[in-house]
Amino acid sequence: MIDLHGRLDPVPCMKCSAAIRRPDFQERLIGLNAAWTGFDATALPDGDADLDQLDFSGFTVPS
Repeated sequence: MIDLHGRLDPVPCMKCSAAIRRPDFQERLIGLNAAWTGFDATALPDGDADLDQLDFSGFTVPS
């Protein structure tokens, strides 16, 4: 099997390239941004969602 368009299961660090499992990263995201779990958005095939109308200034990305 060849991954032509990348993978969604490992989440790599943008600084050091260390990887974390997606479920573990999702837990960290929810822990830091619990208020965001109530939003309803359709997931797109690439894993994104249409949230362009929201203010992300209060969103915390795990280190």
